[in-house]
Amino acid sequence: MVEIDMNKEPTDGMLVGINLWEVRRCQADKSQSGDQKLVIEFASIGTQDPVKLIDHLMLAGRGWGLGKEHLIALGVPAGFTGNLDPLDFIGRKVWLATHVEERPGIATKGPNAGKPITYRNLKVDINALKHKGYQSEADVPAGVTVPGMGPDEASPF
Repeated sequence: MVEIDMNKEPTDGMLVGINLWEVRRCQADKSQSGDQKLVIEFASIGTQDPVKLIDHLMLAGRGWGLGKEHLIALGVPAGFTGNLDPLDFIGRKVWLATHVEERPGIATKGPNAGKPITYRNLKVDINALKHKGYQSEADVPAGVTVPGMGPDEASPF
């Protein structure tokens, strides 16, 4: 048997807008220029089919300004000095503003190999929210409904 839901709307897997996300994986890595970074995998909360998003938080170099803002939204105090354990971020929740970024490219495999195509990627919108596309879970963005607390769930009547 295969379970299906014919009422479910088709989707391209891109969750655009402001939504609550949970850190599922976090690991230390280095950028191409050798700067430290965190690679974080998020999963959407409150969606019928969870969407995944990978973001890279720079801990040094040119991207440090963005990385610092993202870390603050994830609960790292602004004046913190010391070692961070990437595993401490797993399970943390944060509001993310996302948009689809398109860029031209050349297909490297499949039936379109060698032909021009447009790549579409889900990205954090750094021009939104308080911390460059991020906002702490407790600081619910204006006009956003908390998953599980819609109008029907908030009122006992």
